[in-house]
Amino acid sequence: MLKNLELALSFSLALALTGPAVAQEDSPTPYCENNPGFDQFDFWVGEWDVYVPGDPNRLVGHNSITRRSNGCLILEIWKNSAGTDGYSLRHFNPASESWQMFWVSDGYTVKTEGHQLEPGVMVLEGDIHYFVTDLITGYRARFTANEDGTVQQFAEQFNPETELWDLWFDGLYKKKTTDEGDK
Repeated sequence: MLKNLELALSFSLALALTGPAVAQEDSPTPYCENNPGFDQFDFWVGEWDVYVPGDPNRLVGHNSITRRSNGCLILEIWKNSAGTDGYSLRHFNPASESWQMFWVSDGYTVKTEGHQLEPGVMVLEGDIHYFVTDLITGYRARFTANEDGTVQQFAEQFNPETELWDLWFDGLYKKKTTDEGDK
């Protein structure tokens, strides 16, 4: 299933980057902007500073989350405090009513699929693949919009040695303000 997800995401990215092959005089209303499901991750769209939850002074990175291709794609551009970056593509699949995500960073990839539990709460599950060790193991993440406008991302990976889920990432997203600039 994850191989199909990777192919679907690759195809989606190719379509998003190339657009239609033939120009149309009367373009229809953009599909994704006007159909249910595609806006479920909008609570996460924005420019963010990311902190350790409970420690407002411990900045761990910056994240830019943008809608692309008339709302059909969410592009994530991450940079942590050490300068390492990562990128993800997410899209809603109306046929399965699920979200699909493909993440790439130095040394590993993550492929997930998931859904909205309730407005402002998204869960994704799949696999993380570490290139050096060739370890492929379970991965799950939860995104929660908080009443104060922040978003918490909590992610775990399955540890095959202990057969337990280990913390992989826990970040509190705070919107950048226009006067802060890029810290």
